[in-house]
Amino acid sequence: MTITAPIHTSAPSIDRVLGAGVPVLLVFGRRGCQPCDQIAPALETLAAAYAGRALVARIDAPENPSLVERFGVTHLPGLVFIQGGRAVAQASGAAPEAALRA
Repeated sequence: MTITAPIHTSAPSIDRVLGAGVPVLLVFGRRGCQPCDQIAPALETLAAAYAGRALVARIDAPENPSLVERFGVTHLPGLVFIQGGRAVAQASGAAPEAALRA
């Protein structure tokens, strides 16, 4: 099954997501976070464009403080790119779709 939209994950399921065998973009956010809402359309586009080759996984930061700490997220939205089971890039704040593709 090919996933064409961002998925929602949490501490109990993160290891299964990271073990999916494809790169993963973790997106930490929270309800009511305007910059988090601003990047939502770009995340939808990226998930569809990279379907079958990468996953976009959204994480509610306040509900998953252990993941915030594990991945060193300090600002929201926090973006962590995972490849081969390791964090290879990290950014924070709203970014245009072109920057997220890079």
